[in-house]
Amino acid sequence: MTQTRTASEATARERIGMKIGYSLSLCVRDIIEGKVQLEDVFCIQASTAARDERDWDRLVKQYSETYWRNSPAEAAAVVQALRDTHRVVQPRLENPSYFRSTAAGVWEDD
Repeated sequence: MTQTRTASEATARERIGMKIGYSLSLCVRDIIEGKVQLEDVFCIQASTAARDERDWDRLVKQYSETYWRNSPAEAAAVVQALRDTHRVVQPRLENPSYFRSTAAGVWEDD
């Protein structure tokens, strides 16, 4: 999966039984709290725009001080696992005005 592919472009076969998340901070928090299993996550379509390792380091540090303060090392490992498997999609890299509300929830189940 490339960074430019959106979650909605996934084929039904790829997504069967998997979750799509719409907030990196809240979805990773759900994973480290055991509410969602990492292997059940198809991808997280985040509103982030991390272009390089420095951006990622800053983002993880910032989120670790707020959303993930109870388990920052575990959260960093989850983010890295998601990145290593190309499961973080960042539409904001190509469309800076991208925004998806999480008012209806942060997860979409297939």
